[in-house]
Amino acid sequence: YMINGNRSGIKQSTLDELEALFDLDTDRNRFITPELVNAVAYYTSQINREISVFLSRSGALLDISIGSSDNVSLPRIRKRRAGLGLSGARCIHTHPGGSPMLSSVDSGTLLSSRMDAMAAISVKDGKATGMSVGIIGATPGEMNLFGPFRMDRIPHRALLLEIENATARISDYIRLRDTGEKKER
Repeated sequence: YMINGNRSGIKQSTLDELEALFDLDTDRNRFITPELVNAVAYYTSQINREISVFLSRSGALLDISIGSSDNVSLPRIRKRRAGLGLSGARCIHTHPGGSPMLSSVDSGTLLSSRMDAMAAISVKDGKATGMSVGIIGATPGEMNLFGPFRMDRIPHRALLLEIENATARISDYIRLRDTGEKKER
């Protein structure tokens, strides 16, 4: 594994500790595990930069990237099957000392990359304080916003179900759009 993004000025020991997060247990029944939330909040405060993590549908950690104090560039995570539906990965990133609300860049990235979800976690004094989640809505250009939630009140099952529903909606939307544009023989 490797930590992506803006690693300049960060101690190797911190990068090694971040890399060890890949060994955390995953849980397909949680949007994000408390252990991972606590770790990214802690390291966000230590380095005063945004950190993003990408999780697969099974909850496995796919990527960790470090940004600046106000943004993080996201790696291209491509798991999309044949261009239909969503990417199969959700991005959860921190806002140091900031708001749990998604920025316009966050929303745009969710929609353009067709991620399963985009979540922002506010971090204050080394602790995660709140989270908002965006999931694609009825069309690929719409976003449904959930939250902000307190960290002890994340509706894991509801968010995962909403990702399943969004996947079905977008697959149907694309299939109908594509078949509707073809001429009958």
